Amino acid sequence: MNNNIKGLIFDLDGVLVDTKNIHFESLNLALINNGFKEISYKDHLNIYDGLPTIQKLRLLKKKGLIKIDKFKSISLEKKFHTNKLLKKKIKFKKKIYIQFFKYFKTLKIFI
Repeated sequence: MNNNIKGLIFDLDGVLVDTKNIHFESLNLALINNGFKEISYKDHLNIYDGLPTIQKLRLLKKKGLIKIDKFKSISLEKKFHTNKLLKKKIKFKKKIYIQFFKYFKTLKIFI
């Protein structure tokens, strides 16, 4: 067995960082700025939460709430707002990340 791990990939969304509200807020900003009605938080939690943006847009189109010709514009604007809100609301805590990776270094993982 090879014990030399070359890299690890982490999907920490919802584990170390809760971005549920950021995605909700950024989608609504993109919808409003493109002339569409925002979605409710209840709908976000029950229907759209955790889905990729393209799937959210397809569902909104299927419901007649947006037009397909606005997919690209809404998607780009949502990405812009998501990045902006992440920088504003998520604080990097170096000490926590160092402890996190030191912990993984101590594990005996065999791939």
